[in-house]
Amino acid sequence: MSDYFNFQLHTAVSHWDRRTFLSYSQQIYADDRRWTPLEASRIQAALNPARNPHLARMTPTLLYFDGLRRMQERPLPATPNLASIEAPLVTAALLQDPRRHDRTAYLAHLHCANSKSALLAFQDKIVEELSNQGIRRFVGPTAFSPHLGSGALASHWQLPPPHLTPYNPPYLPELLARRMTPIAQSALFHVDVPATAQIALVGPAELRPLHPAQLSHELLPLLAALGQNPAGFAPPDALEADFWQRWLGPALHGWVAWVERQPVGLVLLLPDLAARLRRWRGGRGLWWLGLTAVRHQPVRAGRVLLGGVLPHWRGQGVGRQLWRQTLLSAQAAGWQTMTIGPVWAGKESTAVSFLQNHHALPQQTYQLYERTF
Repeated sequence: MSDYFNFQLHTAVSHWDRRTFLSYSQQIYADDRRWTPLEASRIQAALNPARNPHLARMTPTLLYFDGLRRMQERPLPATPNLASIEAPLVTAALLQDPRRHDRTAYLAHLHCANSKSALLAFQDKIVEELSNQGIRRFVGPTAFSPHLGSGALASHWQLPPPHLTPYNPPYLPELLARRMTPIAQSALFHVDVPATAQIALVGPAELRPLHPAQLSHELLPLLAALGQNPAGFAPPDALEADFWQRWLGPALHGWVAWVERQPVGLVLLLPDLAARLRRWRGGRGLWWLGLTAVRHQPVRAGRVLLGGVLPHWRGQGVGRQLWRQTLLSAQAAGWQTMTIGPVWAGKESTAVSFLQNHHALPQQTYQLYERTF
């Protein structure tokens, strides 16, 4: 027997609908102390198509799904009848990338309660909706930009998730596998920042600090080349790169490797704010005051969001130059640890080989799924 009944699917259209969508997402994982809420002001802006051209072109459909809990025993007279209160069960954004022409949609920003019947009923509803629009496949879970962390967490649930990495409780992969098929896997790599001082390496490239606005202009071809993936996600374009800058915020920085006046390598860095966001509840409501008070305090961990070198320049020392410069930046920021990725797995993954050769250890793995219909 199902643990819930009377399922209802809702579409968030207005400002207040979007607030309900976010409230449901927060309620579903609120009791999980490892879950990291997104910064409230940033996610609210991202969900508004008028303020997010990248999301607007994806014709987003924000869905929240609820149901009534089936009571196993008759409640005591003085006990509120919980069966009459809608329980948040699933939230997700259906996205359709116009750069794709294979009738595929994305299941983004997925939050799901531990209910097989609820997730299956939710999928049946969206399959019907997508079929009516000519869509024949959906892939997920993804982020609003699938290059910034996609897939369901499939291991190491005991570790607090680093900032802006996928997270879900252990039950989700099993629920997704009921109707969906794995198509790609990625992993997050961890490395300790050396305590001893590092020196820059001499090599063929000139390393210059990144100016984030460059990502949507002169660095865009490099960003697109490094965004190749086994899942068929479209390479980042100018609109998506602009979204990255707003989503990642002013703390985004990094280094660019130039050879003969051409950018040939890149590394994007971000402080890991996850512990801070967990402590201050993502800055929701009055928690915003606490988050603001510590905004400029240093953190002890950082993230390498993306890094790589163009194929023609690999094996010539450019990657080692960028890696050493990354360590120098981490030391200057006071980071003690760094997480890299997630990095797509594969037998011929140059990035995986490079990281393993530099003593980075894989831990969290992420599984991306598809469903065809």
